[in-house]
Amino acid sequence: MRARITALLLTLVACLLLALSVPLALSTAARETEGVFLDRLNDTERFAGLAEQATTDVDLPWLAGELARYQQVYGITAAVLDRDGAVRTGSSPPGPSIAADPRCARRSRAGAARRPGG
Repeated sequence: MRARITALLLTLVACLLLALSVPLALSTAARETEGVFLDRLNDTERFAGLAEQATTDVDLPWLAGELARYQQVYGITAAVLDRDGAVRTGSSPPGPSIAADPRCARRSRAGAARRPGG
């Protein structure tokens, strides 16, 4: 009798822990995702401001240095595009992921080179 009650209680406790941990995990994941999004948004605003200051081609090496430092620190390749979608400068030479489809960058989507199975 004692073994049955113990098994029942352990099963109920396991179900309770599972029922409480799933919403907690989803909430934590959503908070972390929002934090990453806000960090990237702030970085984008910063580089947009720097790109506005770099009005001439003389300023582009300075902007490329800032983008290269960003890539060095965060491991994220970044590029500045002009209104026509051509790459003005970037953290590294424009590779196929940046130059192939700059429209993906405008939509905040990964290029074809980064899609799984593609």
